[in-house]
Amino acid sequence: MFNYVNHILILLSFLLLASVLLSKISAKTGIPTSIVFLGIGMLAGSDGIGGFGFENYFIAQTFGNITIALILFYGGLGTDIRKVKGAILKAISMSTVGVFFSSILIGYFVSYFTKFSLVEGILIGSIISPTDAAAIFAILKSRKIKLKHKLAEILELESGTNDIISFSLMMGCIKFLRHDGSWKLSTEIFLFIKEMSIGGGIGIILGYSLVFLINRVNLMDESLYPGLPLSGVLLGYCISTYFHGSGFLCVYVAALIMGSNNILHKESLKKFFEGLMWLMEIVMFLLLGLLVFPKKFVSVYNDGVVITLIVTLFARPFGVFIALLFSRKADFRQKIFLSWGGVRGAASIIFATYPILNSVNDSYNIFNIIFFVVILSSLTQGTTFTVIAKILGLVKEDKNLEKISIEDEEVKNETITLTIPPGSKISGQKILNLGLPSGVLILYIERNKIFINPNGKTKVFVGDKLHIFLTGKDQISEIKKILEGSS
Repeated sequence: MFNYVNHILILLSFLLLASVLLSKISAKTGIPTSIVFLGIGMLAGSDGIGGFGFENYFIAQTFGNITIALILFYGGLGTDIRKVKGAILKAISMSTVGVFFSSILIGYFVSYFTKFSLVEGILIGSIISPTDAAAIFAILKSRKIKLKHKLAEILELESGTNDIISFSLMMGCIKFLRHDGSWKLSTEIFLFIKEMSIGGGIGIILGYSLVFLINRVNLMDESLYPGLPLSGVLLGYCISTYFHGSGFLCVYVAALIMGSNNILHKESLKKFFEGLMWLMEIVMFLLLGLLVFPKKFVSVYNDGVVITLIVTLFARPFGVFIALLFSRKADFRQKIFLSWGGVRGAASIIFATYPILNSVNDSYNIFNIIFFVVILSSLTQGTTFTVIAKILGLVKEDKNLEKISIEDEEVKNETITLTIPPGSKISGQKILNLGLPSGVLILYIERNKIFINPNGKTKVFVGDKLHIFLTGKDQISEIKKILEGSS
């Protein structure tokens, strides 16, 4: 006999199935996947055809925070800091200076054009200012475009770090509006520095610990390795938040350290977290869709449109231009694109639950406005992301993308055989520690007429013949230097 739990599981199963199948709509129409998943949740909710009631903001917030942490971890795992050095300062400036000034400007305009006070306006600004990591990763992944001037890396790094100052501003405004007497500017600045320091410090320890564990622990099966970083993500996030640090920063820093180091099974770990990220994101958006009452959008329509225009056309560009004021390498076109590329998403909706759970006046109205703004941002900025990049001439034209074939000898992938020479300094080292260029793969090793199928822990010795897969002939000289031990 079916009970209540069975009915819920059946409903969630159908919603999950529908979300996965309908995700193809995003690829064909350019509509962000977040809107597709939110739409399904809204249809199944109280105001939709499903009529399923869900009003537990705490569950949605908790699940959403864990999902964001996993999304940030996936993004950091795929980022090699050594290759994005030119993007780091710009991204950090945008995620701190940019978010701060955007939030203040939004607060001023919101208080001028709507019924909200200045502090309430800044509260709304702090919630809606940050670029959403899930939205950016999903857009860049699904559109498969290559942007010039490391713009994709800038947006990814910004979206991975801007939640910290946004969260601090939001909680400061909440304390002020509750009139609990605990709000002081000096205290809020101290708490922000404390959150950054604790979160970043634990993240560094966690990152290097995971690198050590993955490379040193011999597990019985490769499929068990994802359990190490997954447990690390949850542990790091919880410990950081327990000690009043930034759990998001902790997870992202740990992932960046892993992504910038040689670790076993890195590609399979990326695939695991990519699949987990998509699954968690679908469930998160379904929950958020169930949480909202679309009929209430009618009452916030005017404020929602005004705030969307303020954020998109004034506050975000102002924040970007201020943040990159002294960056000589960021020209006007790049700043315009980065302004338009600040897509809002799930993080803002999840942050909008904090005023509700902290009993801030008019918090439900603020939640509905934020939700409405996120939908408009996703539909406008998300769908035109690629178009704006092309109009501004910021998309790399890959002329060989459609021409790669066996006949094209000059640009083709190929396999070469190189022998480790006598006296090489790398003799006895693991493949993992050789520092091979990205995309290079040792297919097998020929040693004393025996063929060895290698992995990251396999050691190489003088006289070994390495059969190597290359992605370009320009890598040969670099690999020879590595095998000679001269790099």
